[in-house]
This record gives sequence, structure tokens and C-alpha cells, in this order.
Amino acid sequence: MWVGSTRAQQAAIAAFQPGKSTLRREGANSLYKAAYDYINSHGKDLHGKPLGDYFIHGLSHYVGLNVHDAGDYSVPIGPGMVFTIEPGIYIPEENLGVRIEDMFYVDKDGKLVKLTAALPSTAEEVSPSSTTSFVNWRINGSLVKPCNLRVSVNSCGMSLAATQSPE
Repeated sequence: MWVGSTRAQQAAIAAFQPGKSTLRREGANSLYKAAYDYINSHGKDLHGKPLGDYFIHGLSHYVGLNVHDAGDYSVPIGPGMVFTIEPGIYIPEENLGVRIEDMFYVDKDGKLVKLTAALPSTAEEVSPSSTTSFVNWRINGSLVKPCNLRVSVNSCGMSLAATQSPE
């Protein structure tokens, strides 16, 4: 499921076209549809149902003054926009769920920039024993104070905890 969610996110990223792609659930330029189509065609539950039946939430939301900024999802995504791409699969009967959430920015040239690129995202990077030390964040080219990133995975899901590094 982790790999499927990660690859669904990659499908949405690959489908991104500045000035055309939208965050809507439907439409030819929908990033949601690109992720959904990947999930729905790459895996089944224990009963043979396609995993698309378990993609039960939206793919994205805008990020701005609030973590979940309101906005019109039918507006084409263009320069200056910040939003998430966060596909997930939840199978309640099996007590399983995975969601991969990353934040993206569209630069002035229309390039999609992954703002959370310094965080772990592959299954290997977020294994229960993973610890990534001194993650350096850059926002608009400025270095943000380094932090230690500790990843813990348990039956309830994954949590990331960041603590400031010693100076």
C-alpha cells in the first residue's frame, strides 16, 4: 500500500501541467484522477476489489495562511500556488491505511517544486528504525534551522517528530 500510494503521487506529479492541471476530482487535467487511476489499476484488497474503492478522500488542498486553505479546485494550478499531493489508501476491514502527503510550490516558470523533498518518503526511509539527522530545510533559498527528524511507525500509523539540532 505504501508503494502504491507513493506511485500514485508520482503519477499525479507526472501528470502536472502548469496552467492546465486542477485539484478537482474529475476532468481531463485532474491530478486527483491521475492518482486515482493509478491506485485503481494497481492492486486489490483481500476480496479482489480494486484499491480505488479505498481512496476515500481528496488528493490535495491548498496551503497558505492556513494548513488547509480554502480555494476553488477547478482553477488551473499556476505560478505561486502552494498545495499538497497526498494520495492514500484506507482499508478499514483490514485495519490498514497509508497516506503520503507532500507539499508543492509552482515556481515562476511553472516548474513543480517539492517543498518537502528533504523528508523521508520511501518505505525504506520511513522504516521503524529510521532516524534522519540534521535535515536542512530551505524555503525561498534561505536555510531554516536544522532539525533532527525521528520517524516512528506503529499500528496507528507513522509520526514524524522534529527537534532543533544543537548549535
